[in-house]
Parts: sequence; C-alpha cells; structure tokens
Amino acid sequence: MIKKLGFTILLANSLFAFDFADITSAVTDVAQKSIKALAEPGQTTNVDKQCKIMFESYEVNYKSAISIATSHTISNSSTISSYLSKDSDFSKDELQQNIKELTKDLAKNSFWIPIEVEKFYGQLAFNERRKSAEIIEETNRNIRYKRLFKKVNSFLNQYKKSNKDMNFPFDLKVAITTEKNVAEALPFGHLIISHNLLESNNYKTILAHELSHISKRHAAKELQYKLIKSYSSIEDIVKFIKNINDEDYVQNADLSNAMLLVRGFFNYYSNEQELEADACGLKTMVKINKNNKRKYANELIQNINKLSVKTTKIDDILGDSHPSKEIRVKNIKELERTL
Repeated sequence: MIKKLGFTILLANSLFAFDFADITSAVTDVAQKSIKALAEPGQTTNVDKQCKIMFESYEVNYKSAISIATSHTISNSSTISSYLSKDSDFSKDELQQNIKELTKDLAKNSFWIPIEVEKFYGQLAFNERRKSAEIIEETNRNIRYKRLFKKVNSFLNQYKKSNKDMNFPFDLKVAITTEKNVAEALPFGHLIISHNLLESNNYKTILAHELSHISKRHAAKELQYKLIKSYSSIEDIVKFIKNINDEDYVQNADLSNAMLLVRGFFNYYSNEQELEADACGLKTMVKINKNNKRKYANELIQNINKLSVKTTKIDDILGDSHPSKEIRVKNIKELERTL
C-alpha cells in the first residue's frame, strides 16, 4: 500500500505542479478516507442529481485530481502502477485502457485548464456559432430584440441576487439566435438562446437550466476531455497538462486545429450533466421564488419535451447522449418533493 501511495504521489506530482508536502498530505488524507470507495478504476464519478453543489470553483482542485490518481494506482487491476514501478510485465493495450480511464476521470472530476484557456475556446466556439446562424447581440437596436434582452437582463439580475456566493470570473453573456428551439451554454459564460424560447412563458426555467451548465462548469469538463482524450501515454498527458498551464499556451495555440475542435462542439452535454443541470435549474428557480416550485418543475419537464427533439452521435464526455426523458422527469419530480 505504501508503495502504491508513492506511485500516486509520483503521478500526481507529475501531472500537477504543487508543493510536494501538500501532495503527500493530500494523498494520505484521500487514501485514508476513501480507499474502499476507490477500489476499482474509473469509479470516482458521483452524479450530483440533487444539485448539492450549485457552483464549481474556478480554483484548480488538486485534491480531487489526487483522489482520481489514487483510484487508478491503488487498484490491483490498474497497470499504471506497474508502468511507473517498471517492476512487472503489462499489456500495452491494458495500459492504454487504464490511461484512457484516467484521462476521462481527470477531465470529468477535476479542473486543470486555466481560465485563459477556457476564455480562448469559449470565444472560438461563439464565433463559430456566428458563422452558422444569425446571432443577435445586445447592441442590436431592433425593438423586438431590445425587449427580449430586457427580459434576459431582468432575470440575470434576479439570478445574481439570489446566488451572491457564485463568483464567476467573467460576465455572463447572452446572445439570441434566430434558429428555433436552441439553448446552449459555451465555455466562459456564453449563452445562446433562440428568440422563440425567450418569447415563451418558460424562458426563465430555460435560462436557469443553461446557467446551471455554466455554474457546474460542464463546458470546461467537456473541453478538458476533448483536449486530452487523444493522448495514449502518461508522458504525453504530463507534457500536455504542463503545456496548457504555461502562460504562452493561448498565444501559441494552433488556431486552425483549435477551430476544428470547437466546431459543432458544446451543442450537447452528457447524460450526467443534463441531470445535474435539471436539478440545479430547479434549485435556482426555487431560490428566486420557493412558492412556485411545482410550477417550475412542470416547466422544466415541458422544456425537456420541447428541446430534446434532436439526438447526437458526437463523442461527448461520457460517450452517450441525453438521458431518456423518463429519467430526467423522474429526477425533477423527486427533487421537487424534497425542496
């Protein structure tokens, strides 16, 4: 066990350049508290279906990353420890599968991209949306859109007032698209909502759901996974994470490859993330007005039926698409009864 903890420290120290004493302390603490829960690789994800945490910090969560590394190095089925120790044979395919699981966990359960990188890809994604559809921004002088932005800003003020503990390192930016039934959250606080949705009676719950994708940092997790999933060795992972945390990363980014990465991306979120956004969307609305919780739950269910007409075959963070309507509806109803 001590030997494997040493491997964990080595891996975590390689991936995340923190003080060695802090890492040692954190690894020991994590291992003592969660060794049984982390007995098998790839089991560190807990879906926040009840939205117990409404806002994910923008600090790098190295203890979470260490917990993930612990799950892979302590596990007897993991070949990563064998790779690090060089003291036993291992199958290359098995090692790559373990690394694939590790990278997925690192993307899903910890945050290691700097805010500057999220800003860079968020703006690229928003610019790509501009090319594919008519995007209306707040500077537009059309009376119809001015009225819609007034509604949006009024709700955002309510949202901020009831969530003063949410310290976003950016301004929330809403744009309107002329496409119908589109609601999406991009990295770095960009929201794109269809004009017909903003004109509907359910526009507040639609906004609350999308804002929950932002507060839970779902786009950042997808971006991390998209950026890291192609690497097949620990050396490549270490090199990439260190490079992306270099101050010059954004300035030196390959713009053509970056644009390919965001093209058509962030349109859909994973099974887990949709459940979380439903729950946090409901909690957001209840914080604004608890007396209408049944109304808000019903609206969120109506929104699922209206906005789930599309399906996706993209390789998202979980490798699957939206959860079934039945699962999402059940989760909303269960949460509504507890609020």
